[in-house]
Parts: sequence; structure tokens; C-alpha cells
Amino acid sequence: MAMVRKRDLKQLRASVDRAEEIGREGPEQSRAALQEVKAECARLGVDSAWINWRLACALDALGEPDQALEFIERALLIDPLATPFTHSRGIILKSLRGKLAAAKSADAGRLYERLARAGEADDEAHLTMARHHAASGKYDAALRLLEALSVLSPACRDAWVELARVAKLVGREDQARAAELEAMMLAGEGGPAVTASIATA
Repeated sequence: MAMVRKRDLKQLRASVDRAEEIGREGPEQSRAALQEVKAECARLGVDSAWINWRLACALDALGEPDQALEFIERALLIDPLATPFTHSRGIILKSLRGKLAAAKSADAGRLYERLARAGEADDEAHLTMARHHAASGKYDAALRLLEALSVLSPACRDAWVELARVAKLVGREDQARAAELEAMMLAGEGGPAVTASIATA
């Protein structure tokens, strides 16, 4: 961080206090106030973990977890030991996965890629994206993702169920039967498969 004159630092702290006061009016007001403070910080060469964290919280509250993740990761880069930042990242990731699950196909790719870049695309996220691909007629992309998921998470029964379904759609009967067999074997060990449907754009 650049050396900041005491006078400028005092002004920054006053701006932060004002932003906190304004933020009590709601997340939209908080975002606007914090963005102004962040711009002021940037002008002085200051990268504040606290400002990034508060911006992330405001954006998540506004239903923009993909943007929120960018700021919470920046906050953790500056201070990786801050427990509140780690806790907020978990909340934001949960919001982002929920937004992906409910997304239209046009938005799904962007949300999925954001999770993937963060190393946080879990089995359900992969399945959701595969279903979006299939619903959009992108069967090759769906199959590639499902085949990879079945290798990386062979105990994920839903991956085999979805792989069998998509393989049938494109006439790959042998692959479909093999996937169905894997799903049947896993059914004796686990619960029922997820059957969530994906809304198309």
C-alpha cells in the first residue's frame, strides 16, 4: 500500500464512517457509498480489505453474488486470516450456487464459469450446467461435462442418471445402458437421484 498522508488518512476514515452510516439505509445505498470510498482509496493508492468486504456484502444482499465474489476474494487476498471474510465468502458462494440453479440458460454459463474460476464448482453446479447445455441442444457439451463428472465423482449417482438421459437423446444406446447400470448399482447404496428440471430461456 502506498504511503498515505495523515490528513488524507483522516479524510478516508471519515468517508468510511459516512459510508457505514449511509449503509444502514439499505444495501443499494451501501453499495453506492462504498463505491465512492473505494474510488477515493484508489486515488490515494489504498486497497482496503474492509471496503472490499463491505462491498461484497452489499452486492450479495442485492442479489449479485457473482460480483460479490470478486470483492470478497480481493478482501481475502489482502487479509487471508480474517474470519469474517471467510464466513462471508461461504455465504456468497451459497448465493451464487442458488442463482445458478435458478438461472435461465443465457445466464447459466457466466455464473458457472465464475464458480469454476474460484475452484468452487461442485457436483451440483456441474450437473446444473450440463442440464442447461442439454436443454439448449448443446448435447456434445453436456456429454463432455457429464463424462468428466462421472470420472471425477464416480459416486455421484445423479451424474450417471443424467449421462444416461443425454446419451439416449443422441442415440448413444451403449453408453446410456452403461450409465444406467452404474446408476442402478449406486441406487442400492444411496438415495434417489435429483430430478430438478432446468428452465430454458
